[in-house]
Amino acid sequence: MANPVDITKRLKKFSANLGVDIIGIADLEKVPEYFPPRSPQDVMKGAKYAIIYGQKMLWGSIETSNLRIATAHTMAMYNNFYLLSEQIGSWLESYGYKAAILNHYLPFELSVETKGLSGDLSLKHLAMAAGLGTLGKSKLVLTKKFGPRVRFAAVLTTGELVPDQPEGSAKDFCKNCNACIKHCPQQAIKEDGTVDVFKCLDKTRKYGLLYFNRYVKKFLDVPAEELRKSIKEALKDPFWWNLYQELETGIYYGCLECLTHCPAGEDYKIFKGSS
Repeated sequence: MANPVDITKRLKKFSANLGVDIIGIADLEKVPEYFPPRSPQDVMKGAKYAIIYGQKMLWGSIETSNLRIATAHTMAMYNNFYLLSEQIGSWLESYGYKAAILNHYLPFELSVETKGLSGDLSLKHLAMAAGLGTLGKSKLVLTKKFGPRVRFAAVLTTGELVPDQPEGSAKDFCKNCNACIKHCPQQAIKEDGTVDVFKCLDKTRKYGLLYFNRYVKKFLDVPAEELRKSIKEALKDPFWWNLYQELETGIYYGCLECLTHCPAGEDYKIFKGSS
């Protein structure tokens, strides 16, 4: 087996050559206690470290008012992540380490215990544990280079690597400007650092599970003799069309205000007209 320092350097260089923008190593034994909802050993027995990496978002794609364009960008990033993770995992296994791709997107666990969508491990907490960023008031991970305008993916491994250190206080990157609070259309982000998830979902998940269930439920209250007519009318309803499209495309969030208005991120100053 290679020396941990050497293999870590090689791994980061290999990943950078694949196009990864930022990367860190998280010691799975030192992830904060609020790390939900399972043990890393449930993902892969013997897992010691997580290689957590991120890619910056395209400014034009997240600033657009056309959410179809923003969604296409998110889909492209998530599809690319699975390919990148497979390549990183294969590289690790070529050195004799086991590797497992963490599901950064579907499939999620849908159960009563998780109360809806839940990833097997939290990418957000892995990113913070690997020193890639700190938590802002928006509850998004803020990175030095990109602010919150970055998406993450991860690969778990049994390999011996050198972990990175957490950044520390969120004050490092959060400007305390309250821009995310001021520009949240749902007023979901609070001064005390909490986020009302349900208010957020009312905007971002108009065709999500909650609204899907409500839409279908209304047919249960229709008398049998009127049900056929009600269903025929529903088939003409654009809301139903969008529900169908979301079932085809997947689950994406329809609001990016906290991303676009956050001033954190050195590499995005050019788009804000900063010198």
